[in-house]
Amino acid sequence: MPSDEFVIFDGPERNLLNLICRNVRRSEAITVFLEDYKVVWQSLSIPAYIIPLVALTGRPGDVTFSLRWIIVAAYPDLSRCMFKLNRQAAKRVLHEMDFWLPAATLLLGTLSGAWSCSFEPGLCLVFATYFIAYVILVLLDDADLSERVVDGGNDPVLYLIVLAIVGALVVIFLFGFCPAAESKLLYIEIINRT
Repeated sequence: MPSDEFVIFDGPERNLLNLICRNVRRSEAITVFLEDYKVVWQSLSIPAYIIPLVALTGRPGDVTFSLRWIIVAAYPDLSRCMFKLNRQAAKRVLHEMDFWLPAATLLLGTLSGAWSCSFEPGLCLVFATYFIAYVILVLLDDADLSERVVDGGNDPVLYLIVLAIVGALVVIFLFGFCPAAESKLLYIEIINRT
């Protein structure tokens, strides 16, 4: 099947951070800072994704349940990954149904999970962070024009980690390992006017 070819320009003036800052030198300085400490941000984000899964199994008031706030440590690396995205490539990704269908269903699942936990603030932050991480690291991955991604694609280990986290969330909620969550009845009445 033939496809249209297009040119996407790359550089610090084309990333999302420059769109926010509107200053190339400032966005370059922030990008350099975030990339210089990339290993630190990634090292913080690994336990920040795993520890809240353990915290979900605790009861409100337990020490383990209070560990859910550690998910905030994932945001520097998420910001680094989002800020380096090429805005022209991100715009093309956002125009595809391959982005919107998984994003919409995940948003619905995120809202359902937050609703089952009665919108407890810490758990809402956990759900929102997993949603943001999936959108940035998986769905918007095609907008990352770094040499590593363009040359060989992303490491499949990242996708396996995301799959393991989502699978753990499903198991925790499906088998009732999250005492803070409770089943909610959603009743939709459809009126037939025929």
